[in-house]
Amino acid sequence: KQTNLKCGDSQSVISSINDKLEYVITDPPYAGNVNYSELAEFFYVWLRLILAKTYPCFAPEATPKLQEIVENATRGKTTADYEEGLTVVWRHCKEAITEEGLLVFTFHHAEIRTWETLLESLCNAGFLIAAVYPIHGEKESSLHLMETEAISYDLIHVCRKRSEKDVIKQRSWAGVRQEIRSKAREEINMIEAGR
Repeated sequence: KQTNLKCGDSQSVISSINDKLEYVITDPPYAGNVNYSELAEFFYVWLRLILAKTYPCFAPEATPKLQEIVENATRGKTTADYEEGLTVVWRHCKEAITEEGLLVFTFHHAEIRTWETLLESLCNAGFLIAAVYPIHGEKESSLHLMETEAISYDLIHVCRKRSEKDVIKQRSWAGVRQEIRSKAREEINMIEAGR
């Protein structure tokens, strides 16, 4: 099979794909936790020295920040901007995959509000979560886990397109949170028991 490597923001890359895909595998941004364009600035300036003449995406003196889907008060990016940006990318993913295709992504976050935003955007784009798999997100010796509020599990989300046959019922976020917590406890107990 042919492989095509593209560089750019998620929205422009996924919308530039002409063939239907079986899978889109991604790792969405963590709202305001990590602004990757600012973090990438550290190594971008060095890579640019050798890659700028060969790759147009390395021509700018700094990493592009306007397209980044984040919450960042300094840049005037709100929770609504984060949700809208995710929804646009999810919709492009939906258009790019076949009817049986899957959208797969990992995510973890300590703030419930961020989870609500992510799930709202996913639903607004026409996806259903078909399965969720918790995995250890950090090694036990990780510096992140030394923090008292650190998250040790990532969740792999497997999503499919919502069809007309799918029954959608309105539910409160409190009810959804309760169901997720219950299922998460069961899964974590099974993982820790070695199953």
